[in-house]
Amino acid sequence: MCTDLALNPTSGTAPFTVTLKCTGKDIDGDITAVEFTLPDGTTKLIEQNVGSLGSLSTTYTVPTDGSYNFSCRVRDNNQKFSDVPDACRKSLHLNVEVTPTPRPIGPTSTPTPIPTPKIPVSGTPSILGASVVAGGLFLLLLGLAF
Repeated sequence: MCTDLALNPTSGTAPFTVTLKCTGKDIDGDITAVEFTLPDGTTKLIEQNVGSLGSLSTTYTVPTDGSYNFSCRVRDNNQKFSDVPDACRKSLHLNVEVTPTPRPIGPTSTPTPIPTPKIPVSGTPSILGASVVAGGLFLLLLGLAF
């Protein structure tokens, strides 16, 4: 039966090579092979008698950042493969590292706000408004007189 799947290293900058080590035991015989299931769905069979308790390894190159799922199962001397328990399923999750934007060194200037003109509210008398009206009436009367 499969007892463990170890991945080493579990992080890095893609592309990098990870070693998969599958461990198992067979209480009534020997482990004669390990079958690894790789992230692309293919399998890789490593055949070697490692005794009743042992492990076999292979490598896989992680091409880019992303999620990668691995699993393995062992085969005994009766040519029977084990199930794949949770201990023999592992995942790698690699994220792109974002380089922070450099900040300027030293003091930074703050822009000066543009003043907003004050506009009289409707219904509120103002000196400017009264003078414009008075000037207009004066010109109207002057025009009527001539």
